[in-house]
Amino acid sequence: MISKIQFGSTYKISSKNNGFEKLWKVQNFMSKEKINDVQISVNNSKNSPSTTCTIFAQDNFDNQIEAFFANNGIIYKKLPTKALLEPKAITERIAQAPKNKTIAFVNASKLRQLQKNQQSNISHCENDYNVYYKENTNKMLKSGDPITATSMTITSNTSDGVQDLIKYISKYGANNLNKNQISINFNQTTDMPDHCIYFALRDVGMKNIPVYVDSSTYSIGKALEIFK
Repeated sequence: MISKIQFGSTYKISSKNNGFEKLWKVQNFMSKEKINDVQISVNNSKNSPSTTCTIFAQDNFDNQIEAFFANNGIIYKKLPTKALLEPKAITERIAQAPKNKTIAFVNASKLRQLQKNQQSNISHCENDYNVYYKENTNKMLKSGDPITATSMTITSNTSDGVQDLIKYISKYGANNLNKNQISINFNQTTDMPDHCIYFALRDVGMKNIPVYVDSSTYSIGKALEIFK
């Protein structure tokens, strides 16, 4: 799939290295110059009183931005977006799984086929992504910060337990599940749109996409052969 995320550069400026006055200068400069393709995200670190300003810029603004930094003695870190969006780089930035969960890599093509005949909220989440959260998830990937993966669950819609469901799949095969026999859901677990990160990773070309799963989902997913 062709990436829907444009490349460019990510700049990080910390108040720890520059002081708050220079951060304000950066924000005022962006506003004054009306550089519409530049977005600024300011986040207060939980582990430090410093504030980091993150700028997402298209390549044609690099010289203008870096000249301003040089003229004002601003210390910055430049991260090439294209390198940040390489599958290996993304995988290395996936945050540790929450307690009682692990990271699994789901085959996007197999999951799409499976969800066609099963109960799922994935299409709803994808619509949320396209309508509301594409820009937010874009910035999350381009920031260079750790990435919270999408949390995924697979459950049985019958009275069968996990082991009975796995036995059924082993006997009849994943392609012979009854309609709506299982539920496959993405769950938002933070204040950020982490339930939509899956689609952002798919759009940058990842075919085996990291998700957080509990032990039951992992066992069922392995039986369904949707996990790498």
